[in-house]
Parts: sequence; C-alpha cells; structure tokens
Amino acid sequence: MGRVGNTIAWSLIVSGVILLTLLAVYFMYGKWEQHRLLAVQKVIDLDFHPVSEVLPTTEILNIKNINPEPAVYKGKPIEGALIGTLDIPEIGVKAAVFEGTSSSILAKGPGHLNTSVFPGEIGTSIVAAHNITTFHRVGELKFGDEFTMDTDAGSFRFRVISFETVEVGADVYETSYPSMIIETCYPFDAVYLTDKRYLVHAALISSQLVSHEDTNHTK
Repeated sequence: MGRVGNTIAWSLIVSGVILLTLLAVYFMYGKWEQHRLLAVQKVIDLDFHPVSEVLPTTEILNIKNINPEPAVYKGKPIEGALIGTLDIPEIGVKAAVFEGTSSSILAKGPGHLNTSVFPGEIGTSIVAAHNITTFHRVGELKFGDEFTMDTDAGSFRFRVISFETVEVGADVYETSYPSMIIETCYPFDAVYLTDKRYLVHAALISSQLVSHEDTNHTK
C-alpha cells in the first residue's frame, strides 16, 4: 500500500505541474498575441461627429436620459478578424478584440459574439474572454465604472449599470439602446470550463463616430 500510495502521490504532483505549466503557456501566449496586435492596431480616423451629451454622474443609472449617436457599420468582418480595442482602465485591461468566440480566438484575447450587434449599435453587443487571462479581474468592476471600445466605426464609451450570473446558453435581453455585455466564466478562480457565466451590463453614454463613408470593418 505504501508503494501504491507513493505512486499515486507522485502522479498527482506531476499532473498538477503539467496543469500549471499549460495554464502558464496559455496565459503567456494570450499576452504575447495581445501585445503584437495592439502594436499594429490602426489609429481611428479623427474625422469624428460631435461628441454626444454624457449622463450627469448624479443620474448614473437613469439610462433613459442617455441618447448618444449609435454606430453605423458597413459589411461584416470575417471570423477571427481584429475589430477593435477594448480599454477598461479600472481593471487594467487594454486588449485587441476579435470577431467570434471560438476556442482558438479566445486563446488570443477577447472575442465579439457574432450573433450580437456590433459595439455601439442599437441593441446588446457581447464581448467575451477567459477568466484566467484578459478578464481575470472583471469581478472588481463596480457600478458607474466606465470603459471604451474603439472600432473603425468610432469610439464608444460605456458605463456599468448592472451585474448578473447566468447559466450557459441563457437568453440575453436585447436592449432598445446601444449597450454592451462583458462576459466571462464563473466562478472567477475556476481553471476549467464551467456552466455559469458572469455578465457585466453597460450602457453607451457617449460616442465619437468616424465619417460614414470611411466606415468599413471588413478591411
């Protein structure tokens, strides 16, 4: 029994080391790919429309008073294409965002769910990333925190308005105004696929649009 016990113990140790090594490689690959892509991310055209009014902080949750100009896109990007940059300063995130949410795409960074509207459009746009890489601090976001999503349609600023935990595959409410959901696996410390997702709901509070004739995110 002693020899068997030692064998089992060593097997568990080796398995743990392999798992930690794989997680480290996975994390470092994602970081490297993000740095490479952010370095080549094009600067958005500065020919903006006027900035919309921003909701006063005393009315932070009164989204009915927010009326920023929604995004206008021409065409659809191909799967895996770089569609923009997500900047969430409160949790130290500045990441390239790709079209699609397949495992190969999420291994590089956040992905836009291609069945949802594009960032800044009327409706609910969904951007997902792994809880052990880009979105490992999403649970620290608070009501009123703000973040931006820059695409070739313009620059879009969102404000956090609610949070929820849902089962995988749960229906998501399609808003009548431009909004975004930041999605990751839950619980946050899980190193395996789970059946729950943590959603951060945010409303668009201001927009700076690129001239419509220049807007084409299939390039």
